[in-house]
Amino acid sequence: MSLIDSIKQHQQKSVALSEESRALNYQQLISAVNELSAWLVAQKVTNVVLIADNSIDWVLVDLACQESAVCLTPIPTFFSGQQQQHVLSSVKPELVISAQGDGLNQVIDFPLCELNAFRVKQVETPLLPKGTTKVTFTSGSTGQPKGVCLDYQQQLNVANALRKTIDIEQPCHLSLLPFSLLLENIAGIYAPLLAGGIVKIANEHQRGFNGCQLQSVERLLALISQSNPNSFILVPELLLVLIGASKQGWQAPQNLSFIAVGGSKTSASVLAQARELGLPVYQGYGLSEVSSVVSLQSPKQMLDNASVGQLLPHINAEIRNDELVVTGNCFLGYLGQPESWCPQEVATGDLMSMKGKQLFYQGRKKNLLVNSYGRNISPEWLESELLASGLFSQVLVLGDNQPYCVALLVPVNSAVSTNSVAQFIMQVNQGLPQYAKIENYLCLTQAFSPLDNLLTTTGKLKRANIARFYQNEIYQLYQQPTLSEQTAA
Repeated sequence: MSLIDSIKQHQQKSVALSEESRALNYQQLISAVNELSAWLVAQKVTNVVLIADNSIDWVLVDLACQESAVCLTPIPTFFSGQQQQHVLSSVKPELVISAQGDGLNQVIDFPLCELNAFRVKQVETPLLPKGTTKVTFTSGSTGQPKGVCLDYQQQLNVANALRKTIDIEQPCHLSLLPFSLLLENIAGIYAPLLAGGIVKIANEHQRGFNGCQLQSVERLLALISQSNPNSFILVPELLLVLIGASKQGWQAPQNLSFIAVGGSKTSASVLAQARELGLPVYQGYGLSEVSSVVSLQSPKQMLDNASVGQLLPHINAEIRNDELVVTGNCFLGYLGQPESWCPQEVATGDLMSMKGKQLFYQGRKKNLLVNSYGRNISPEWLESELLASGLFSQVLVLGDNQPYCVALLVPVNSAVSTNSVAQFIMQVNQGLPQYAKIENYLCLTQAFSPLDNLLTTTGKLKRANIARFYQNEIYQLYQQPTLSEQTAA
């Protein structure tokens, strides 16, 4: 059953999608999707790429592709030209739908006035697993990202599980992340619509963004306050922004009851801070290979700030040799890699433990540092300790094959004093074993960004890329006196 079939039971006059100058109720949404679906069938296309900012039309294209069994590949607007070209050459679409001009391909009449459609002549078809209706590109921590192939039932399984877990009747959801990210696509569009709610949509300027960079905290906060939502989704960096604003007097809307945070690990102390400030934050965990969300904290659970919640009801998983292995709702395989098709399980590469029904994230298996004394160190552990201060928006800890750990720090405020940073790191070190202490650091003037290929689209560090980019600076950190040596002197 498609999402459109599922929402026919809702009050047809209730608003489903809303943006600044336009709104559609459920009846209008269903009608618009059916019309666009018929148009896609008439065009005889099976493979579409969508490059556009968040809008009602974005949602219509997505749902119309679902209805007409057309494979859709969303591309974030902030991808570089090279990244976009990589996706286009891999997917080989017959149709590109975009808010921008093209100039290379044939423009055709398109039913949605805010978007353009371009016919692309292809001499070959992509290698896709049977049943693929969406290709989402993984964050790609190293090298070129992979195209993860999904069918719509896998996505709707997650959306239905989230609807039941979050359990807000007819929610008002404000979309703050790009729809092109699978997390917002499923949890920010499908789940609220399945619950009979309204999805409030804002473009990147209204959200205070320029591409993937937050440029106006004021616009972001104003949007949240004016929208008065029940829910929205954040990456950890945006949660730190809301914590900082709350400390300065900003108050979350009265109706806000569920803030999901995901994309990368948030420390227990940051979650505790947020909740003490009245921010109803619930951490989740997931990956594209299982259609995004795997586990999520919820108000119905006994909350442990250190956990990433309980497995969603449709997921089966176990921990083998400390690694989480998922055996439910697995993807169809990777684009262009037939050897990966029809997997029976997904080895996540994430180190996990489980207490009762709660999952606890320990770090990436491949990120594990082994220092020159042979001690294993999870960099995520140390990074979460440093991020808990609120002094830094981004932190990377290094130390593989080295006698001690060092950190690259991006301060929230460029005016933070060197003395304040040093004092905080020494304070953190007091609670760490000797082998894990941070013995040197460098404050950076520029944040890690997807545009520099140093950060994924969901905020995860591309560790190998960062280490190469700052290799000279990292080398110098190991030539200077350590913090312990400076204190002793």
